[in-house]
Amino acid sequence: MEGRYQLYLENEDQMTFTEKMNGIKQEIVSFFSKNNNQNKIKEIYEKVKNDSNFAKKEVMCEDLNISLNIYDEYLEGMTRFISECGSDEDEINDEWKSKYQKAINKDTPFIESIFGGVNNSPSQTTVLESLGNLEILIDFIPKIDKYLMESNIYKNSPGFPLFEKSVVEFSKTMVEHVIDEFCQLNTDDETGNNQAEEKVVKYKLFL
Repeated sequence: MEGRYQLYLENEDQMTFTEKMNGIKQEIVSFFSKNNNQNKIKEIYEKVKNDSNFAKKEVMCEDLNISLNIYDEYLEGMTRFISECGSDEDEINDEWKSKYQKAINKDTPFIESIFGGVNNSPSQTTVLESLGNLEILIDFIPKIDKYLMESNIYKNSPGFPLFEKSVVEFSKTMVEHVIDEFCQLNTDDETGNNQAEEKVVKYKLFL
């Protein structure tokens, strides 16, 4: 969407999975190390502590812990599916190939659905509660490390491109949403309520 923060990895199409994930980690480190971001974070937390009206102020956002929990369950199903094909591409049957293509096609819509879509729509919450989304970013580097370790199990599988595509897209989207929400959060009286776009299709967790 125009005006929203986007995480850009230079030469992403030439990067390995590890390089992409390390690039996302670096974006998180860079975000927290910038003085203007540090100052704004301090300002917001101080105002929440000292101004109950601001802390209770209503804002519109999705609960990104829900996004994280849904995706972890989805990824668990995906990795079980990938494991079914083993590592020998010659032994993959047509049924698995058909399911794999469907999974590739459904992956991006599924991720979109848990970031403001039907599987996790934005709702009214308070400024205080919305800060939980910012705190997710602090714990997301260990989550990326977990994804990197898990990738070693599947890197020789014909299904690994699905794992790579999905995990990178999910991780980028998570960072983008946290930073975008933070950038829109003001300590003045202009914190807005944008109505969520209505979606009509729900997606199953995996296949």
